[in-house]
Amino acid sequence: MSDNLTAALVGLESWAFRAGQVGRRLVQEHPELASADVASMAFWNSANLTLTDVSLGSGEIERWAALLGIELTHEVTQSRNPTPSHAAFDCLKGEMEFDGVRVELRGIRGLTQEQWDAAQAQPEGGVAA
Repeated sequence: MSDNLTAALVGLESWAFRAGQVGRRLVQEHPELASADVASMAFWNSANLTLTDVSLGSGEIERWAALLGIELTHEVTQSRNPTPSHAAFDCLKGEMEFDGVRVELRGIRGLTQEQWDAAQAQPEGGVAA
């Protein structure tokens, strides 16, 4: 094995371990986060944890953001493959760095074509219920 590949693998393992430690610490300090859908990515030089609430509107993502001191931004985007029942997505998201690991929060809900059309008519892409 080449030195470059070995170094990359060592970095990958180190960052994957660090992401796991951050995830454990976050859940230990904030048990409410245990209900999140979690995705983790590790690279040779960084790692990300993404906590997702797929029932935007429940207030979970806002509670998590308050717990972690993360400012959320709101975005409504059209689906890449729109269907009448999922034409677009309403999304709240924010991020922070925790012990060197990027932690992302995402709250998502699908919008029907009717809701997407109504959102486009609102100022700054607001969402009609």
